[in-house]
Amino acid sequence: MQELWDLYDKNRKPLNKKHIRGRRMRHGTYHIAVGIWTINDKNEILLTLRAHEKPDWPDMWENTAGSVISGETSRLGAVRELFEETGIKVREDELFLLGTERGRTVIGDCYIVRKNIDLKDIVFQKGETCNAKWVTLSELDRMIAEKKVAPPVSSRLAKIRKKFEDFLYGRIGGEASPSEKMKKIPFVSADILLPKKDFDKWSVVACDQYTSEPEYWKKTDEIVGGTPSALRITLPEVYLNGGDVEERIEKINSTMKEYIEGGVFEEYKNTMIYTERTLANGKVRRGIVGAIDLLDYDYREGSTSMVRATEGTVLSRIPPRVKIRENAPLELPHIMILIDDPDNTVIPSVAEGKVVYDTPLMQNGGHIKGSLLDEQEIKRVTSALEALVGDRENPLLFAVGDGNHSLATAKACVDEKNPLSRYALAEIVNIHDTSLDFEPIYRVVFGVEPSEMIEAAKKRFCGCSEHKVECVYCDGTAGFSVDGLTAGVLQSFIDEYISGIPGAECDYIHGDDSVRKLCSEEKTLGFIFDGIGKSELFNYVEKCGSLPRKTFSMGEANDKRYYMECRKIK
Repeated sequence: MQELWDLYDKNRKPLNKKHIRGRRMRHGTYHIAVGIWTINDKNEILLTLRAHEKPDWPDMWENTAGSVISGETSRLGAVRELFEETGIKVREDELFLLGTERGRTVIGDCYIVRKNIDLKDIVFQKGETCNAKWVTLSELDRMIAEKKVAPPVSSRLAKIRKKFEDFLYGRIGGEASPSEKMKKIPFVSADILLPKKDFDKWSVVACDQYTSEPEYWKKTDEIVGGTPSALRITLPEVYLNGGDVEERIEKINSTMKEYIEGGVFEEYKNTMIYTERTLANGKVRRGIVGAIDLLDYDYREGSTSMVRATEGTVLSRIPPRVKIRENAPLELPHIMILIDDPDNTVIPSVAEGKVVYDTPLMQNGGHIKGSLLDEQEIKRVTSALEALVGDRENPLLFAVGDGNHSLATAKACVDEKNPLSRYALAEIVNIHDTSLDFEPIYRVVFGVEPSEMIEAAKKRFCGCSEHKVECVYCDGTAGFSVDGLTAGVLQSFIDEYISGIPGAECDYIHGDDSVRKLCSEEKTLGFIFDGIGKSELFNYVEKCGSLPRKTFSMGEANDKRYYMECRKIK
């Protein structure tokens, strides 16, 4: 029997025409489709497995979806599809509409419904579904990153993610809990752990620095010696491609437990820490360490959350980092999050609380001092952040400056059964801080013939004149110009060029001195260029979304955040 659809125009006005499924639709006509997300009282999400014989995305996980047939309303079609594919019965008034999207030939309504059902009671539709499971939101994110979810499903979820989470956690579609009603700002106090002594050997630079300079990390190891140190409970990315990563992760986790049980830490309950970081150039950068609520962070394209990524997030980089975090009892943050506070109303200008560390930082890292904020000061900080938000709809309050993939990893590890996992330690810094310099992140390409790649670049960007790019290699320097956002257009060229050269790879380097040093070797080519100005950042992200990955850096490598504070996440 043929399936008939009612047709509509782009404004959803009925055309009083019918269409036979499977035939080509006329331009300018649309049919109604529905998607239904089913969640239970544990905040688990129901997924079904597409049958092996399905022509599109067989053996991949999805939510319930289908087309509304002639004579049905959207809600009635959703009720029918859910029953046909799973055996779950719901009423039309139980469905909550998350959003509507118009595609090339379809107008899609996305619903969510809360229903408890045992998996053994799921009834599968032959040729459509063949398995089902309940997953947490973090497990779903992990499955998406591992490409186990049908691409259209993950794409549609990204577009309604904020409302999806709001329904999941009771902020819409039902009565919110008192704690959710009170929560306004996704930056809160935390139970912070600090070492009792030897801060100068404890604190080491962020793991994603000096990735092409193993000698830096060898020297750090020599400095630390046998003293308890953040070096022993983090994994410098210089070692990520080694063959002993699993052993290193196991050692990190066991060392964390040793430090916790061995009395290495002093715990400061329900607090924030004001920091004064004196950089190598003598400037002082001020910030506040607290906990970011990961429910209000979304790195996906089109995000309207309060906490957003400033640069593109590479999903393939998340699963390896999840392996490091998922069984770790502690977190150490190198995440730095920016606020746009031109009048400096949020962050104090001088320390007034108890000083908990005051130490030099190794390897030309300067100096850092930290002091506790009392309850009254924490309330003042929160009120000042609320004032920045004002009555704006979907405001960008926090822009992730450094450590976005670490924050994305923490998001992927959120476990609704573990309240500690909902938060991640981070330091907020005012983008208008006079010490804060935006530096471009340069590109160094290994395993290529520099002269050939330079010629290819000149040919690719012939006629461009907006931004200059300097090429550095063992035989000297050269140059060309590009138009547009330099990091983005240059990265596209690099990715395309090295894709056809076995063994060629690109690394992201802070500081032109480091680039020139690396490029003294043969078959190595560096690209040096100007970056985006810090005054442009918030406006760009709000209007255009995330920048291309590795667009800018906040200072040189030794200016990056050093690990100091810890927090239990289990």
